[in-house]
Amino acid sequence: MNAASQVGSEPVLISPVHALHIESGGNQRYIFASNKLREAVGASQLVLEAGTSLVIEAMQQSKVTPLPHSWDAAAVLRTALADAERSPRLERHQVEIQQLLSGRAVVLAGNRELAEAVGRAVTRAALLKAPGLDLACGIAGPARDDETLADVLLAAAQDRNARAAHNAGAAVRFGRLPVVDECATTGLPASRWVTEKAFPRGAALSRVALAKRRAADRGIARMIALGTGSDPTEARARRTLSQLEELLESSEQYREFVQRGLPDQVFLTRESEEREVAGL
Repeated sequence: MNAASQVGSEPVLISPVHALHIESGGNQRYIFASNKLREAVGASQLVLEAGTSLVIEAMQQSKVTPLPHSWDAAAVLRTALADAERSPRLERHQVEIQQLLSGRAVVLAGNRELAEAVGRAVTRAALLKAPGLDLACGIAGPARDDETLADVLLAAAQDRNARAAHNAGAAVRFGRLPVVDECATTGLPASRWVTEKAFPRGAALSRVALAKRRAADRGIARMIALGTGSDPTEARARRTLSQLEELLESSEQYREFVQRGLPDQVFLTRESEEREVAGL
């Protein structure tokens, strides 16, 4: 028995079901918290994983899904979700995936305890793997006799928004007592001293910056993998990466910006136009 049947154009629930809505907030602020390209790529990857891989891992921990563990292979995951025998279904596993998107996921569960367990596992994983990301969950159900699946999904989204509004923001998690050194890229409390290509003399970095930089390799690998396909979106990604590589090779200034970020004040000027405007 599925979660809903189609009557006319309106899906009607035919079994008790709870909806779990998981969504991150302030994504743009999180991604562009610093001017380091590597951290922006890593932050974007972590937002993506918050609505995809972290949810799959949480369901695997609850032992309610037969999905393959290689969730990072997008083609494998898409194939598994489209396969009725491999994708989790309410009637077999008491859980069913409605959406897996960047920064958002919607899961149906046969009971509230299971929905809470998955939500707990996802938010805990986000705190550990994506510090600084605002991720909140909402749960709704079971549905009344006159409610449709759309009503339950909407109620779960509204519950998520209400909970997020009352939660302390991510910035509150990083207090400065006792006083600690400042992260070189985010201004948050530093966690570790790092020496790498971007910081040849070493720099103090926060847990947020470190998590983003670790995730950057996965994000870059994902973008490169997009370039192996044939659809227009993947073709554009391939051209963009090719142009970026050419720019990195030809422009020493751009290469320095990518590796070290922009200085506090950068003035890119056109002297002739400035002189004309100034009447010189």
